[in-house]
Amino acid sequence: MIWTATRVGATEHAPAADDSGCHAGCRASGLPALSRLMRNVRRTRRAIPCGGEPMHKTWIPTVATLLLVVASCAAPAPHVVGPSQIATNATPSRGDSVPERVVELDHGCKLVIDAKLDPNDAVTLEIERQVRQVMSRVQALIPAHDLTIYVKLSDESSKRSIIPEMGVGGHPIGTDTVVIYIQPENPNFKTKFVAWGLPHEIHHAIRLRNPDWHWSLLESAVMEGLADHFLVEVVGGEPGPWTRALTEEEIHRYLIQVKPLLRAKIESYAEFTEKYERPWFVGRSGSEPIPRWTGYTLGWRIVENYLRAHPEARASSLLPTSAEVIADATPELLEAKKSSEQRPHRPSALIVTRRPKEPSNNRIQLTDLPCHGPCVRTGHAKSARS
Repeated sequence: MIWTATRVGATEHAPAADDSGCHAGCRASGLPALSRLMRNVRRTRRAIPCGGEPMHKTWIPTVATLLLVVASCAAPAPHVVGPSQIATNATPSRGDSVPERVVELDHGCKLVIDAKLDPNDAVTLEIERQVRQVMSRVQALIPAHDLTIYVKLSDESSKRSIIPEMGVGGHPIGTDTVVIYIQPENPNFKTKFVAWGLPHEIHHAIRLRNPDWHWSLLESAVMEGLADHFLVEVVGGEPGPWTRALTEEEIHRYLIQVKPLLRAKIESYAEFTEKYERPWFVGRSGSEPIPRWTGYTLGWRIVENYLRAHPEARASSLLPTSAEVIADATPELLEAKKSSEQRPHRPSALIVTRRPKEPSNNRIQLTDLPCHGPCVRTGHAKSARS
């Protein structure tokens, strides 16, 4: 949605015995308080009897008040900046044009901090420090250039993006913007979770630049798995709990169950959200339940199998590699003919053998072309949400 900048211009009126012109102008300009003040001025003037107080005690204060009213009518309203200017200018974050804090980063990137966050607050300063630190690590591994990163306080519209266990959430918007939402009032919130979320979402944004990326459950699962492995590559430690939401037996069972859906043709994003995204990534109850975060755990395992089969590979090096190539390392997802020819059918956790590299023509060239569709958990075209 494009916002239109508005301003209240000066109201022109001819001098007359009655000041209804200014009163009407103020009313038309949406200034009811000034309108009431003008009515009071008129009542005061009419209430002065002949032979009453000397003029300097009555008319001079009234005229002074009138001049103040006229000046108020002529004052311009604060300028409202549209979303297209957010990256380089101010945005109204508190009902007025309070500028967001913009921090220049390397390789054409910038950090934009919500105007509602005190720039001198310890939390804000620590977030800025961690973002700088993480970005240097990310950019040493992948071409994370020309990105705008927003850190925003969560509100009602973004609450569904928050992971309650962390007080942080986020998503990329297309291929050049990442938004991280924070919920400082959440008792689980820690600034380090911003550093956790950022590599994940940046990996999404850069992978979406692949020209052959398209809507499918397989693409979404692999993209989530790659982003989580990249997170561990950047910050170390253990992956998020969403990568370990299932038992080994459940992973095997759900990989077989999801296989017929992975390459299903998607007619619309609404269909993708309803039939594939919500059940497999958010969860589903009822007669055929799917546990919360199943899609994230399966995505982690699919990528893990590929990395086991190719020890020299890293999530950072797999940005241009197709989801089909990565999925071929998971036996539950192979066609029956392939499975019988290449190896016995075994649970994916047991794969430890190294497979030969794919021919170079199996790799997608990374380009700067626009995103060809949304990632998991977004309701907007050319945007993505993890």
